[in-house]
Amino acid sequence: RSRKYVLHIGETNSGKTHQALQKMKHAESGWYLAPLRLLALEVYDRLNREGVLCSLKTGEEEKMTEGAKHVSSTVEMFREKDFYEVIVIDEAQMIADKDRGFSWYQAIMKANANEVHIIGSNNIKNMLYDLLEEDDIEQHEYRREIPLEVETKEFNLKYTKKGDAIVCF
Repeated sequence: RSRKYVLHIGETNSGKTHQALQKMKHAESGWYLAPLRLLALEVYDRLNREGVLCSLKTGEEEKMTEGAKHVSSTVEMFREKDFYEVIVIDEAQMIADKDRGFSWYQAIMKANANEVHIIGSNNIKNMLYDLLEEDDIEQHEYRREIPLEVETKEFNLKYTKKGDAIVCF
């Protein structure tokens, strides 16, 4: 099948996912593939809030929205037989993960779509070009407008202030 690949390459929090989702939102059908259930849920909530009917499918839960032609799911839920006008594959650098990388490989190489938007960090660009070889590729590069700052003092909850976000893995 003939498909166009659109690469969104750049730093964390630079707008890559937002731009890819804008294209998916305006497509007749779309599928967002996330590395984490929480990200899939976030996109599901966002699209429905913005008036784009979207279902959610993860290994843990399934929320079917009547009339939805858009789906947000974890990448492991990818099925190559399912066609969507636009597929968005987030965190493509995970292809290098020895345990989960095969899921990204399958999604990238077997996506059944007119356009496949691949989101990844700067270090994945060359690998993607090697994988996609002669395919139709469009690339967008992103830079963070506000730099990340590393705290100089050891973290302690008592130092947090209003507006801070704590992210744990």
